[in-house]
Amino acid sequence: MKNLTREEKQQTWIKLTQQALKEGVAIRPNNRFTYQGKKLGGFLFRVKRQNNIQVLQQLEAIGFDYDACKKNSIREKKYQTWLSLLKECIDDPHTEIQVNHRFKYKGKNLGTFLVGARTNTELKKRMRKLGFSYSDYLRKPNLYAKRFIKDLIEAKPKDKPKFITRFYTYVLPKKELINDANIEKINELWKLKFNSRRLWRYPIQEEQRIVQWKRFRYDKEKNPTEKWLQSRRIMGDIFNFAYRRKRKPNLMYKIKDYFSKEEIAELKKEGFLNK
Repeated sequence: MKNLTREEKQQTWIKLTQQALKEGVAIRPNNRFTYQGKKLGGFLFRVKRQNNIQVLQQLEAIGFDYDACKKNSIREKKYQTWLSLLKECIDDPHTEIQVNHRFKYKGKNLGTFLVGARTNTELKKRMRKLGFSYSDYLRKPNLYAKRFIKDLIEAKPKDKPKFITRFYTYVLPKKELINDANIEKINELWKLKFNSRRLWRYPIQEEQRIVQWKRFRYDKEKNPTEKWLQSRRIMGDIFNFAYRRKRKPNLMYKIKDYFSKEEIAELKKEGFLNK
């Protein structure tokens, strides 16, 4: 823009603003905002500060609204917060992203954000740059199954409890979406590593309760102190199951193989498995 007159420069900035508006870009009139490598935010900030009536009227004519920008700026800060959390979740090898209102990550309703963002073209582009896309999510059951298989290959017999939890939490609910080859591989590795048959149905009542109990233990929102036994008000339906196994150690010894060494150490500190 060096060889352009002042008016020509202004028209170039206005056209750039109009293009950004058409693309649905969240424009911010400040010196930090750039668009296509140009400091568009700085231009808009100066126009407002200098109260350049002629340019302000031209900006208004193309649909640019400073008040709306302020709202967009607030919205953009919220988007940045959610996108940062999404990136953390993507990089977390122990979490499977779910696009539903029940899914939470680090106590935040990330699933609700993802549900609402499905119709936002600009947000979807930004999420793809982070490594998440809705089309990949639809194929994800098989991607997760492959990761589960990879981890099974490295598994040791002592790892069985955590693989039982992962299977019932992430694999079995998506059974209908997992292809036959991955199911057969999981069955084969399960027999090889744990010397037991892998049944593709929900567990008997006691195993189901163990899974539920473990979910409570690792739910940082419901159980921030990370205890195995809390009050009935906090634990809900699982309270009786856990309480009986503290009062009657013989019941706890029957299921101790479902827990890792670290979990057993925690349970003993709370009075479980103590005859």
